[in-house]
Amino acid sequence: MKRSAALLVALALAAGCERKAAGVPECRTLAYRLYGVRDEQMLRPALRQQVDERIRECLLTPYDRELVACLEQGMRERVCVRAFEARHTLATEAQPSPLFR
Repeated sequence: MKRSAALLVALALAAGCERKAAGVPECRTLAYRLYGVRDEQMLRPALRQQVDERIRECLLTPYDRELVACLEQGMRERVCVRAFEARHTLATEAQPSPLFR
């Protein structure tokens, strides 16, 4: 009985948790859009390096889904980054973000 109750609680908690950070698919899509990549064949070594760096930055920063959505909608990068930084100032108030510099 205790095991069943614990399982139900765990399932309820898992259903309530949503990942806010962008994952690999979102970061790849974002990088492709930012660099105008329509398919893998367009990725020559120099462009591939830029795209890979943007994907890495997206995953390691981590970008939140709001930033990814803003950039995907074609908003100016600086506007999206400022909104992102405003959402995260409580955690990093003393340090400016290195995004897009």
